[in-house]
Amino acid sequence: MDTQPSFFIDLSEHFGELLGVVVAVICALIGYFAKITHANQSEIKRLNSVTAEALDRHEREADARIDKIEARITTLEVSLREVVTHADLIDIRDRLSTLCGEHSGISRQLDVLQTDVRKIIQR
Repeated sequence: MDTQPSFFIDLSEHFGELLGVVVAVICALIGYFAKITHANQSEIKRLNSVTAEALDRHEREADARIDKIEARITTLEVSLREVVTHADLIDIRDRLSTLCGEHSGISRQLDVLQTDVRKIIQR
């Protein structure tokens, strides 16, 4: 005599089919998540590449700007040194003193000018 209800009998008869469906659904879910993960990894790699390229470009542009500024500073320093030297100042002072006589006010102003230019040259 069979004491099991008919529900269990029907399930046991179709257990292989149900197991196959469950395995197929699990495999499909795994495949779906693997595809999503692969797509996300590809997008992350692409974004990392784009970001790295942008950073490199900005770094090169900043370096170029810095180089231009340094070149301008160097040019200005050279120009200042070439324009006026200490010997030139002494020569200018002596000539002006000779032209204007030995006027003490002019001599003092020339000494102050010479000191100021000497400080600029030393920088």
